[in-house]
Amino acid sequence: MAEDALASFDAAIAGNPQHFQAFNNRGNALRVLNRIEDAVASYDGAIALRPGLALVHHNRANALQELGRFADAFDAYNRAIALRPDFHAAFLGRGTLNLLLGKMREGFADFEHRLQADEATLHPRLQRVPTWRGEDLASKSILVYGDGAFGDLLQFCRYLPLLIRAGAQVTLVVPARFRKILEPALGEVRVVSDVEHVEHADLRCELMSLPFLFNTDLSSIPPCIALQPPLPRKPWFANANGKSLTVGICWQGNPARDIDHGRSIPLIEFHPLSQIPGVRLVSLQKLHGLEQLRSLPSDMPVETFGSDFDAGADAFVDTAAVMAELDLIVTSDTAVAHLAATLGRPTWVALKFVPEWRWMLERNDSPWYPTVRLFRQRELYRWTPVFEEIAGALAEIVERKAASGGAI
Repeated sequence: MAEDALASFDAAIAGNPQHFQAFNNRGNALRVLNRIEDAVASYDGAIALRPGLALVHHNRANALQELGRFADAFDAYNRAIALRPDFHAAFLGRGTLNLLLGKMREGFADFEHRLQADEATLHPRLQRVPTWRGEDLASKSILVYGDGAFGDLLQFCRYLPLLIRAGAQVTLVVPARFRKILEPALGEVRVVSDVEHVEHADLRCELMSLPFLFNTDLSSIPPCIALQPPLPRKPWFANANGKSLTVGICWQGNPARDIDHGRSIPLIEFHPLSQIPGVRLVSLQKLHGLEQLRSLPSDMPVETFGSDFDAGADAFVDTAAVMAELDLIVTSDTAVAHLAATLGRPTWVALKFVPEWRWMLERNDSPWYPTVRLFRQRELYRWTPVFEEIAGALAEIVERKAASGGAI
């Protein structure tokens, strides 16, 4: 536990105030505990003792970025890179910061450093195929692969038609569970679930390198793929015939992933939405966070679909079918947001104080997804004002529908 780790690092520092590793590790523990200002102070203590440690400058930069101290974070990333020019994680951190600020060309250029870090872990068949660096693709075959994250697949598959247009034969490698939902939208792209199924490829490219290779900026983001909802396996909920406004909700990502830090939302924060007359909440949540449904107050009904919802080999198929019937999706920053947006559904995403890079800063819309509306924390870890704002916007929709004579 982070509390126990923090106590041990405090004890180590008390016994040896020159213990710079303990100061660094103490900062890491404080970040886990959401004590970010204290974490920065602890990293400062490590740097005062050993100013030449690139790792500590990198850790400090991450914490400063989380606090919204962006100029200081840039300085810290640059210091880490100056101390260790092959420090790929520091380039990635600086890349996320550039992208967050809308500097896409600089950000995606920094992101290319992940390829050097990841090369040794690639499938041997991929390692034998030359990497595409932007050369002519006419009559070439290209193998595109990613890290398996569904949100990234949905966001960046939009670049595959550009490869087709350039004359390439394109094969996309995706986890088998995503094939059923992706394949119909990808047209001429061959979709496989294992590189062993690919007999030959002239070139290869990691999916997230495509924005860099196509010189993406805010004015040149390609449109989403035209994802179509599958037919539902069964009627998941009774149609209310316009008597309610049906809102799908998702609140929890995978807590085991570092990227989920601060993004997931306690389900109880959705309570103000349930108090709006005519609003009906249905759960799109799977796997994580379901235990929160058992402790909701009696005046917060949330409909669920049972254990067979999205069960089986094909991920998100039932979720996509349900989304097609919903009036609105309100979600934390998870793959559900990307799925709803790629389906073209009205999607409201609740974001932490400094969100993931793709949502950028300040704006309430997304250049990646035209049907998305963004609601942002104004203070670290405070969700209640966010959901008060969401509830207000939702109440306005209900009132407009009632005023226009439409059923709710």
